[in-house]
Amino acid sequence: LTFPVIAAEQVNLVAEGKELFQVMGCAECHAIDAADSSIKSGPSLYNRFQNPAGKRAVLDASHQRIEVAADEAYLFSSLRQPASQLAEGYPAIMPAFPKELLSDDQVRSIAHFLRHQAAEGKNGPAVVMGKSTREKKHESIFDDADEVLVDQRPIVLRAPVLGASARAVHVGLPTGFHFSFDPRHLSVRRVWSGGFLNLKKERTGRSIPGSDLGRAAKVLLDAEPLLLPWNMRGEAVDLEFKQPDLGDNAAIARHLWKGGDFLAELALTQTIDISSSGQLTVTIEARLAQPQRFMLRENGLRDVALEGGAFKQGIWTLPAGKKNRFVLRAQIIEPATPGQARKSRSARTSDRTEHGDPPSGVSRGAMVGTSRFLGSTFVV
Repeated sequence: LTFPVIAAEQVNLVAEGKELFQVMGCAECHAIDAADSSIKSGPSLYNRFQNPAGKRAVLDASHQRIEVAADEAYLFSSLRQPASQLAEGYPAIMPAFPKELLSDDQVRSIAHFLRHQAAEGKNGPAVVMGKSTREKKHESIFDDADEVLVDQRPIVLRAPVLGASARAVHVGLPTGFHFSFDPRHLSVRRVWSGGFLNLKKERTGRSIPGSDLGRAAKVLLDAEPLLLPWNMRGEAVDLEFKQPDLGDNAAIARHLWKGGDFLAELALTQTIDISSSGQLTVTIEARLAQPQRFMLRENGLRDVALEGGAFKQGIWTLPAGKKNRFVLRAQIIEPATPGQARKSRSARTSDRTEHGDPPSGVSRGAMVGTSRFLGSTFVV
């Protein structure tokens, strides 16, 4: 498997600098927006790098107050030797970024981004075209040490990936299909083919804004939950207050201050299997104190068949009682284009049992917290 190497690719260096600012962890310690009043360990960089460059007071290596031009040279000095020109009122805790970690061209891209972030009339341009500072791609996926390759056994990793909570686990299967299982919704929240995961961002920075899917990955089912549990009030079970999606700072702040208790755990297990042909099977074993409802996603599936419980208007209801076994089978399909009409749930779904006639039962227990493999099957 080979991939072409694109030579001298022209990109917007401002956008590339923004990405580097996030990936290298700069945003963790430095604000860049006028409205950001959060307390950080480093000074705000909003309006610090203007066009043309302004002046700012700093402390030199002997802690004497001096005035320097806040230009590209100052940014280089701050990154290569942070303690040589220290912002007043802040501790000397910033790590150095040598060329091996952040190249000169990458520093210049960050400078373009910071200049653009200045106030209107003092800022730099939004677009600066130039040669990409990104490293050239490896010709072969096997030459890339950051690619997580799936061979004959499934691989399970917890890694920060956008479109899921930080507690999500990502499962690579030998069949060539992979998925994320997110405890926020107790559900699969992405299925893709191609490469599994690439952990370069996590290994070289702080994995902001999240690790990437593997080489040539193709998302087949997006981050919408596959089987979304509903409570008896008709509300979706969403544990966002405990594990919000990666990078959703608004949700983190909202739940941090609202208080309240965690929702009751669901007494069930889910076993997920994806065959080499894309046939998805979700098996649920549970003993429920009250009926449990799931909302089945509308798109991305065909030939949906359910065993156990009752299905009506897109809602799969599992009855309360002794331990039962319920099965969802479906074929994963290519994402629909915008012009394609969605098939209705009723046309795609067959209910193989009548309500009140559940399969055989089991003892009650909390949601299983361990995992095991049965061939290409993942149990959560």
